Amino acid sequence: RAYKEIVSLGDIDAETGVVQVSGPECTAPLQTGDRYFVENLRAALDAPGEWYLNAATGRLTIIPPAGYSETSQIIAPVVGRVIELSGTREQPIQHLHFRGLTFRVSHYTPEDGCGGYGMGNNGAVYLGHAAYSSIEGCTFAGLGRYAVCVAGGGDNSITHNHISDSAQGGILLLGSARNLVTDNHIHDIGVVYKHIGGVVLQGAGTDDNLVAHNWIHDSSRYGITIKIGGLRNVIEFNRVERTNTETYDTGAIEVTQQDRNLRAHSIIRNNIVADSIGYSSEF
Repeated sequence: RAYKEIVSLGDIDAETGVVQVSGPECTAPLQTGDRYFVENLRAALDAPGEWYLNAATGRLTIIPPAGYSETSQIIAPVVGRVIELSGTREQPIQHLHFRGLTFRVSHYTPEDGCGGYGMGNNGAVYLGHAAYSSIEGCTFAGLGRYAVCVAGGGDNSITHNHISDSAQGGILLLGSARNLVTDNHIHDIGVVYKHIGGVVLQGAGTDDNLVAHNWIHDSSRYGITIKIGGLRNVIEFNRVERTNTETYDTGAIEVTQQDRNLRAHSIIRNNIVADSIGYSSEF
């Protein structure tokens, strides 16, 4: 993915054709049939849409894709968090409302907790210890991070937003309680990093959240996941389609709870789930 932090090319044996790779994404053996991509290799630049960035000089070489013209835009994003608002546990930020805004194109980095089996920890809109705030009717397109990350705090609402073409996932709640995540349209996510979800509830303290009436489709992994922790969450009346398009050992609506003795008392009901695909390989 053009980032050494993900997978680095190691030794290349020209005689046997064997390439050794390394990095935090190398968490399991490569199997026959596994797909892989090599990016930012000048010698392989031979087809429309391919590019090469010389990091030392800052020079970008690209073969234009079909439909490119003198009026086409090329955007090189340098900003990851477009909006960042943070309070503290003792003094949360409150009553901030974002409505009808468009967020388009932001920077991607695997340092957002996106390595191995990390779910991510960042968003183009990042609210740290926020309360009684809302993100409503906004459009998020072509982002390098989750569209929205709410860390800590609670009693917020994320409703009626359109999220698409994200390098990571959609909406991420980290240790945040009593939030409403409803009526969002989330699709074509996990474009770069695959271990993501449309709506992710993660960590202890992610309690009493309502995830309802969302339409989530075309996700590289989960539609909705409660990932290690969280009590009394309700997931209902969502439509989840065409998930797990590039991963397996997964689910459209997934729960990971490593403590067998924990009784989370969460409820998953009245959801429509279709085409939970699961891309696999030969073993």
